[in-house]
Amino acid sequence: MHLLGSPFAVMKRKDMVVDHVDVFLVICFKVLLAAGFLAPSAFAYRAGGWRALVGLWACLEGLHVYFNRRRMRRLATQKQEPLDWAVARQEGTEAIEQLLKLGPDVDPQAFISGWFLPNEGSKAAGANAPVQFEDVRRGNLIELIAYGFFYRSVDELRQEDPAAIAHVDAMVTRLLDTWSISCPAGHNPKIRVKAHLWEPVRQMHLPLALYLFSELLGHWTKLALPLYGYRQTALGYYVLPARPAQDGARQRGWLAWARAQVAACAAAATRVAARPVVRRLLALELERGGLGASERSSRGHSRTSSWGWAAAGSDTASDTTEDAVAEASLSNVTRRSGKAPHGGSLRSRHASQNAFLGRDVPRSREGHGAGVAIVVLHGLGVGLMPYTMLMRRLSRRFPECPIVAKELTHAALRFPSLSESLHAGHVPTPDEVADEVHEQLQALGYERALLVGHSYGTFVAARFCRMYPEMTHGICLLDPVSLMCCAPDLLSRFVYETVRPVRDVSSLMMDVTKVACAQDPVVAHAMSRRFLWHRVCFWSPSDMPAGSVIFVGKRDSLVPYRYVQHRFAMDERLHVITKDCVHGECLTNPVYTGEIIDALVPLLRPSEGARGGQRGADAAQTLRVEA
Repeated sequence: MHLLGSPFAVMKRKDMVVDHVDVFLVICFKVLLAAGFLAPSAFAYRAGGWRALVGLWACLEGLHVYFNRRRMRRLATQKQEPLDWAVARQEGTEAIEQLLKLGPDVDPQAFISGWFLPNEGSKAAGANAPVQFEDVRRGNLIELIAYGFFYRSVDELRQEDPAAIAHVDAMVTRLLDTWSISCPAGHNPKIRVKAHLWEPVRQMHLPLALYLFSELLGHWTKLALPLYGYRQTALGYYVLPARPAQDGARQRGWLAWARAQVAACAAAATRVAARPVVRRLLALELERGGLGASERSSRGHSRTSSWGWAAAGSDTASDTTEDAVAEASLSNVTRRSGKAPHGGSLRSRHASQNAFLGRDVPRSREGHGAGVAIVVLHGLGVGLMPYTMLMRRLSRRFPECPIVAKELTHAALRFPSLSESLHAGHVPTPDEVADEVHEQLQALGYERALLVGHSYGTFVAARFCRMYPEMTHGICLLDPVSLMCCAPDLLSRFVYETVRPVRDVSSLMMDVTKVACAQDPVVAHAMSRRFLWHRVCFWSPSDMPAGSVIFVGKRDSLVPYRYVQHRFAMDERLHVITKDCVHGECLTNPVYTGEIIDALVPLLRPSEGARGGQRGADAAQTLRVEA
């Protein structure tokens, strides 16, 4: 979400080595941001037709309002359905046990009072004035436990199980005793629980220009990722195949990489000329009455001489590459001559074209089992575009690891007609996204995965980690809203809080983006319907694999930094990175991105784990000193 952090400030640091391509990507991202707002004004000023342009834009905005309201009505059919009582009782009781262990790490009174709002004169989206702990009564705590852990009201609990109220009352007694606080008996009708799952969804109409800008970034991503070598699968995932660890082509730059590719192709073509299949090519050309002997000789001589410089400096190509080049040439000639030897060359040609276009990813090209797959799970906003720098640097640092990513349409500002699932009024839950990620990894043949989740993506990482622990190699959580999301901070600041007083440009952009994402109908339903928070919450370091990486910004308004510092930063099993930044700044700052990738070395390259472990111990020691 942080879009305006200057990359030039990073370039001025003498002690940091910055990739200028990464800085260029950041600058392009911000130029697109500015162009999305300045281009319509410049066009209108140059054309001189202000009235016509304003009228046309008003018509388009009116159509957008109409279709957006239709989408809101479709999404309104998606209700918060309660869990089965047996499942809710078991999982809710386990979650309460985890909550009881948080006493030393939280402020009990602020923690409890933060879950309530004043009830006087407030409607569904009512006032968000703070509630004092002295106003909370035992009956209010029972309502909070019933809603937050069992997703039911007190009356619904009585209907489900006559003993349920006594069970919840016993849990409240244990909570007060464990946290060493007291609460008067009775019920205060002037306050209410922040039950956003039951309240009307807080959604509003957003300008058409915002969606157009987000769609522009989405299409830019679709064009940019294939240039980096990504191919799209049938489920819409972008996959970058693994490369040999010694392949430094991309690290040497695009020009060196292009020369290496030309050299490899030239060497393969030179050796193919001596293979028997070339005779078949010449025979087909002669049957068509094609090139004469002298012309073929002169052309063959010119090709050999022009490719000689490249072939001399290239490595030996494999027989598979030679056969592929030869068969491709044969298919090309066969297509022109109207013949199809082998009975299936045309089918093979179409299959290879489909693979190149991303409709099919051949297993032989993916390096299955050769390394751990890196799965990138983005957060709310505009999709994968802000993550291209992170993905590019991951592929350069760990070329032996394939990278898998998908643009989640329900987590980005998109038009409804571009997604069939949204068109039908269904918004996926983190559980469903985790299931789809698992299905895609199985289809690709990957047995282990490192999950790199940012913001909303950490919810999906939490569910995947619990549902498929045997496939989870490790996790990397950036701006982790899933850490301690049982605290009222995330809900209060994302759903109930508006823009705060302006402190700096970064905080202002963060708040504006947060409000825009929170009020989008699809995003609002993703966070307010069928959202079981206790399943996507990381309670303690024991919930994560050893060596997991966490990046937290001290000025992040969505992550309870003080709780994370006391609960997670002191554990030596984890590598916790804390910086003085806002939410999303880790994606646009090359220095922060480099530190995150360095912290992943012990997970992806165990041979270098000793050095990474020492860095983790040093970081933990630093946090202890700061604390």
